Amino acid sequence: GDITRGLLLALRGRKDDRVRTGKSFFAGLAPVDRIGEPCKPLSPSFPPHSPTALLSGGSDESVMLPVPLEAVLGEGQYGLVWRARDESTSSVHAVKNIKAYCKHRDLALRERQIAEIIRENQHPCLVKVFGIHCFDDGGLCALVMELCTGGDLLRRIRHARARAHAREEVYVAPAEAEGWIAQVFLGLEYMHLSMNLLFRDLKPGNVVLSASGRAKLADFGLGRHGTDCGGGWSFGFPTGSLGYTAPEILAQEAYDQRADLYSFGVLIWVLLTGGVTNRDAPSPPANGIDEECDLLAECIHEPGRHAAQALPAAWVD
Repeated sequence: GDITRGLLLALRGRKDDRVRTGKSFFAGLAPVDRIGEPCKPLSPSFPPHSPTALLSGGSDESVMLPVPLEAVLGEGQYGLVWRARDESTSSVHAVKNIKAYCKHRDLALRERQIAEIIRENQHPCLVKVFGIHCFDDGGLCALVMELCTGGDLLRRIRHARARAHAREEVYVAPAEAEGWIAQVFLGLEYMHLSMNLLFRDLKPGNVVLSASGRAKLADFGLGRHGTDCGGGWSFGFPTGSLGYTAPEILAQEAYDQRADLYSFGVLIWVLLTGGVTNRDAPSPPANGIDEECDLLAECIHEPGRHAAQALPAAWVD
């Protein structure tokens, strides 16, 4: 089926817009503690003495959202993320404020544009965007989004690592890992093939879990409309997160949706193995390396000779 085919392609290489072929090469990986750090959570009891003042980012104008703000959930690069309740339906949402006047205005405006595309093209494996509200002074936009109360994959990975460490056992991936991998792939596939978007920052911290445990892609601030990019960095830095960014992005070369598939492969590895947990541990001895490791070394040194091949017709069907 589509899930099996996509997972196999993601692990063997990366896909183009027809989900067929792609180059296969690997880059160094950072320890999981340095990969995908989430925004620092604030206490749910944090008192929003004046929610409108905080939302306006210093503007003297009083601004109101269709949902009252209850508590701060966290703080991101462009502002706060609030928990908010719709008084007419009692439903709870997450409200993210985007400061359009921040240092990197283009990034904030791009997130608003991507959020509008997400709002118009909903998918079960993408966090829903219910509304985008821009205030008169143009200094702030607020995204009213689905609130996922199950945490994120990074938290689940850290919990599994801590449990294994406490019991002096080997890391065991969460029982739901296989389903989460499939759901992340389906969300990514929909972004690529149906919305013509690149995610460009796929990592465990940007995969949240609903109350029922469904994995959903979140935080589209580094997204890009169009699946082909000519390369180059944004404001002097490569797009993405340490350890998950594809080699072609680091090399400032042209890239496409296969860069997201590279990040997806790293995410799978971290979820299933716990990532690099101890940088001080001695390297394993070089003797006894099996054929798979030899093939990996060849892919690193001569990536052009090891491009992924199209799957047999029987697998596609």
